[in-house]
Amino acid sequence: YIYFMQMFTNGMQESKLSMINIKDVQHDVLLSMLKFMYATRPELNDIDDANLLLLTVLADRFDVPLLQSACNSKLMEEISEV
Repeated sequence: YIYFMQMFTNGMQESKLSMINIKDVQHDVLLSMLKFMYATRPELNDIDDANLLLLTVLADRFDVPLLQSACNSKLMEEISEV
């Protein structure tokens, strides 16, 4: 979660704000990423295929490798079932 840590601790503008605006991200997909990041036992069971693809891209964009790996695994499961 290096992206967020750097954003909020290295004197960047976002570290001084009480709210930040993250553009080009669907609310529900961002919420899924945050839930994954803060969950004790992260799961992706309640995410549909379209949002799973968006979540994979978001994990790459914000450098969340555990989420990216989980998304890739889930996508492989989905493909294998077809």
